[in-house]
Amino acid sequence: MPNRLQSGRVGGTVAPPAPTDGASAPERVRSHLRRVLASVDRSIDSVIRRPQAPPPVLHDLHRDLRRLSGGLAVWARVLPRPDAATLESLIPRVRRLSRLVGRVRDKDVTIALFARQARAADDPREVQRVRRFLMRQRDDARTGRELLGAFLKTERDGGLFAGVAGFLARSPGRGPSSRLGRLLTEEDAARRGRLEKARAKARRRPTPERLHRLRIRVRQLRHFADLTASAGSGSVARVPPLLRRLQGRLGRLHDLDVALSTLDPELKDTAWALRLDEHRRAMRRETRVALTAAPRPARDRPTAPRATDR
Repeated sequence: MPNRLQSGRVGGTVAPPAPTDGASAPERVRSHLRRVLASVDRSIDSVIRRPQAPPPVLHDLHRDLRRLSGGLAVWARVLPRPDAATLESLIPRVRRLSRLVGRVRDKDVTIALFARQARAADDPREVQRVRRFLMRQRDDARTGRELLGAFLKTERDGGLFAGVAGFLARSPGRGPSSRLGRLLTEEDAARRGRLEKARAKARRRPTPERLHRLRIRVRQLRHFADLTASAGSGSVARVPPLLRRLQGRLGRLHDLDVALSTLDPELKDTAWALRLDEHRRAMRRETRVALTAAPRPARDRPTAPRATDR
């Protein structure tokens, strides 16, 4: 059965209007999640219609799937218990799609990074080796996009996003505004605690795994800040600019880690690969300094929504 979101036909989804000034906090959160869902729907339709969708489309889809899964986890907690249990069973499917999109996007980042190195290489033999490597990477990326399109179509046609839209139309349980306010405050404190724990571990020993975990914690806090801002909650602080910049730095470092891990053994000792590895080491040193400078994510100011992130 073809999928139809409540906000419109798949491929022609129109984002719902912003809530009025007098809307309750649950209505504001509902409207925010519907807009995210509409954006996901448009991106999925683009990927299905164009199997070789450009990297920016996958970047937006990856970001919005993460926002959607995190927001649905909050929304489920204000729904009556039977509805909440069913919605929670859909969230892992959204997260799985996010991971699949992320893998394809990692390949795009690797290709772009090495293509720049091929243009900058001086030795013609190294250029040829990089180009052969890039050909294989591009073949893998094309295959990954085709498989991704198939997975997205299967989940869409199977009613995943129509089901999500249906639960966003359900009415919350009793006292939703006060319950949501407490939930947001408690969840904010928990997320900031997890972020601080991840930062302390990364400062002690900044392994790629610990730095990646820290980046995820900052990103999750930023998505949550967007959600709380949509609810009009003034009790939750915004994410400090230094932490946002740290997330960007960690993202670039992660891109280098992923790209260098894909190199063939015979390419790892080339001049350009060694330059990239030295650049990564320098970035890691700078990141250790930034970890010391980054402030604790204290609750001191209202949240402010952000349009982009890594």
